[in-house]
Amino acid sequence: HRLLRAHHMDANLPQDFQILDSEDQLRLLKRLIKAMNLDEKQWPPRQAMWYINSQKDEGLRPHHIQSYGNPVEQTWQKVYQAYQEACDRAGLVDFAELLLRAHELWLNKPHILQHYRERFTNIL
Repeated sequence: HRLLRAHHMDANLPQDFQILDSEDQLRLLKRLIKAMNLDEKQWPPRQAMWYINSQKDEGLRPHHIQSYGNPVEQTWQKVYQAYQEACDRAGLVDFAELLLRAHELWLNKPHILQHYRERFTNIL
């Protein structure tokens, strides 16, 4: 998280971004699912959290996900989109987002990657 604090502007984050733990993430998802008028029994917040984290672990943003007309996938994609928009508005990042933002930072800003390659030659 120090990498993102040091390069928050390049990572499109506010300087004072807050890190969500899994309970905070779950609470936010419960609110969003309710606001989207989805049945929490059919669209469980824990399953939404798993879906979002697994997509982020694969490096996928909501607009990268192919639903192929599958209504279930489309709904999860909409939940992910709403969740990400809420987090971006509030300056919040979850643990999977920390990793994805760091990956995207190095991918999109090669000079930053080069700086850290020169600084750290061996990392365990």
